[in-house]
Amino acid sequence: ALYNRQFKQVVSADRDTVITWDAKTGAKIFVFRVRSFLTEDDDHISSLAFDENGRRLIIGTRHGVIMLWNYINGQPLTDLRRIGGQDGGTEVSGCVHLVNKMQQLRYVAAAVGNTCVLLEDSDAGVREKDSFHHDDYVITSMAVCGPTTIAYATDGGNIVVLSLLLVKAVGVIDCHDDPDSLFTIEALVYLKTKENILLAGRSDGYIQ
Repeated sequence: ALYNRQFKQVVSADRDTVITWDAKTGAKIFVFRVRSFLTEDDDHISSLAFDENGRRLIIGTRHGVIMLWNYINGQPLTDLRRIGGQDGGTEVSGCVHLVNKMQQLRYVAAAVGNTCVLLEDSDAGVREKDSFHHDDYVITSMAVCGPTTIAYATDGGNIVVLSLLLVKAVGVIDCHDDPDSLFTIEALVYLKTKENILLAGRSDGYIQ
């Protein structure tokens, strides 16, 4: 589920259904379905994110479809865009939206298997611009760390800091405090403070 600060609403999804809730009262506000826009019967929603303004909902699916929606009225804003990972993976496990105001560019970064796919978000629609593959571990979560920088975590327990301008890793964080420990980083949260803190929620219950 996602929280929209601008409208004070929570958005959740279940397979092909998106539901908007009032965060204060818990009342259901609106429901829309994306099934008619999916080409495979077994396709379903696997990832959600808001754009920077909180007005558009980015939906990623099991079969690598990226869509942008007006989540207030349930209308699609872009044509379907199908993407895939270098390892043959198709499920969109995470997506984030970035705005580079200096260069007047908007991007959607989506995790597909072990690959980060970069899409340009323009008035003409969404098109694939580039992709990045650091290692063979599957990407499990993503966080925006600035107008041109994201961090993504893998099921190998590492965090990769990626520059979207350079399309290269500018840092890799090994989260293993014990070489024999096995865990997955299931959530990343970036705190925009003077220290630029990145929090990682691990499958073994620890937060780093």
